[in-house]
Amino acid sequence: MSHAATVISGTELARQIHREIQRDVEEWVSQGNKRPHLSVIRVGDDPASRSYVRNKTKAARALGICSETLVRPGSVSQEELLEMIDTLNRDWRVSGLLVQLPLPGHINERAVCNAIAPEKDVDGFHIVNIGKLCLDQRSMVPATPAAVWEIIRRTGIQTVGKNVLVAGRSKNVGMPIAMLLHTDGQHERPGGDATVTIAHRCTPKEQLKELTLLADIVIAAAASPPFSPGVPNLITADMVKCGAAVIDVGISRVQDRTGKVRLVGDVDFEGVRMKAGFITPVPGGVGPMTVAMKTEASGSDQRTPAHTDMHPQQRAAFTLIMITIMCSTPAKSAEPTADPIDVAPSADVGRMEIPRVLKLLGLCSGKDQEFCLNGHCSYHPDFMKPTCSCPQNFRGERCEHMLLDTRSEENPEEVIAIGLGAALLLCCLIIALYCCMKKRCQKEKPYQVCHSDLAI
Repeated sequence: MSHAATVISGTELARQIHREIQRDVEEWVSQGNKRPHLSVIRVGDDPASRSYVRNKTKAARALGICSETLVRPGSVSQEELLEMIDTLNRDWRVSGLLVQLPLPGHINERAVCNAIAPEKDVDGFHIVNIGKLCLDQRSMVPATPAAVWEIIRRTGIQTVGKNVLVAGRSKNVGMPIAMLLHTDGQHERPGGDATVTIAHRCTPKEQLKELTLLADIVIAAAASPPFSPGVPNLITADMVKCGAAVIDVGISRVQDRTGKVRLVGDVDFEGVRMKAGFITPVPGGVGPMTVAMKTEASGSDQRTPAHTDMHPQQRAAFTLIMITIMCSTPAKSAEPTADPIDVAPSADVGRMEIPRVLKLLGLCSGKDQEFCLNGHCSYHPDFMKPTCSCPQNFRGERCEHMLLDTRSEENPEEVIAIGLGAALLLCCLIIALYCCMKKRCQKEKPYQVCHSDLAI
């Protein structure tokens, strides 16, 4: 006799995490830190994008986080968008930054994602964060994979030594989920210690069934919403072994027999839940759980695999990952109402102003010292901009070379700064030498006087 699976309520888990984050944010602010601030850039007027952005900023405000939406027309050039991102990167008030995807066809999404400062990359799409995730290092984890991890962890589903089948290999959902689950639980970023198999569109249907029947955990993520539709009924009851945990990440709109449009996932929910041990519904499963991460102050027993050992700017930005709570579920209305939070960007960005010579010498103020690498300021890239050999699209402003010790020979201000630094160092050496000689003379003088007296 089969028993119906335990339906995991993403809504209830999201409420729990909501309370935890609210508490952590207020604790963070009460310690004298600035309140986290989220900036969202939306390009164009796509109704779905408007809905997602509205949900993100609404969730942020509910958690005590400042938020703003900066809107640009669909005709905006890639250069203008990159300049806007660079400005927000250097704005000390901005803790987290995300660009709502998808973008118009004339804009390179990968270049845009890589333009966001890694420590402010709320979506976790920057190449540095993806690389750290692959290397089992702490990083910003994309929202949906982090949501899946939280569901597994908080529900108590065992992963150590278990077989996991991930249906989908997208770079922002399927692959990160596999990374989180298969890595060593004793690494810098503890993983799930599971045996993970990834299926994709080239996996034969018969082979997919064989793999799912072996899996203790099935994660259906055949597509990555909202960028492409899911695959309804990809996973059916005959493909799941009894007692397996089934997490449905997919989301599609289908018409039922009455003509009404409803949301479904990649899993045949009604059939599979009579056989599985755990199952997430659509809607109300992964969507409301995407994602809520706790701050470092929450305690080591509650830390997620991607969090801890961050400087304040990263910690504030990491808190912002939760703003995607309930953002994977599209709004019920196809035509959302006017978004009251869409505002034009301010001309005054509020950059930090430190004397130019001090910046050239790398003498940042106290709260910016963590951004100084080898004495050069990486937080203010326009003052120590490296010579870049990247493609033209990077424009030498945010590339992966980061040759911070490469200076421009044609910049007289840098020559002056180097000269001032050398002069300052020489003065310090002269003063130190003078003090050393003075102390030595004071020690030798009593001996000389005493010797003279004895001679008399």
